[in-house]
Amino acid sequence: KGGLKPSITYGPCQTPALGFCVARQEEIDSFQPQKLWSPVLNVEVSGCQLQFEWEHSETQDPTAAEAIRKALQGTTSAPLALSMKEEPLPRPVGLNTVSLLRAASNALNLGPKQTMKVAEELYSSGLISYPRTETSRYHSTFDPRASLRPLAASAAAPLLS
Repeated sequence: KGGLKPSITYGPCQTPALGFCVARQEEIDSFQPQKLWSPVLNVEVSGCQLQFEWEHSETQDPTAAEAIRKALQGTTSAPLALSMKEEPLPRPVGLNTVSLLRAASNALNLGPKQTMKVAEELYSSGLISYPRTETSRYHSTFDPRASLRPLAASAAAPLLS
């Protein structure tokens, strides 16, 4: 109102952060579930149940899973029960600082302040997206490409002059 034209504002952090968020959302949207096979060998020896899991844990290749099953059959004189556990591969999750803080605490014994300092250094080096972005979902009407068009146009304007 009052003759003002609509505008979009952005800063040195918001622009790349929005780009990372859009790229991550596109990855999530285009995700196609895949099956995983986890070969497990169950052996009973002297009344004791033993379970052996494949050292690589899982495979997405059904041919490899079947080859492992065939290779294990008949490899022991003990009663053999071979099971193949099929699980769907989970879709990627959005960006979340709380998960980062929890993982750094559990796996690396880092406190929140130190974790965020490291995350900001990694961000400044271009190795991760903005560490304090909490966007994990967008409203169904949000059009990320439309939001980025004014930024692309304004960035290209000096080049076209």
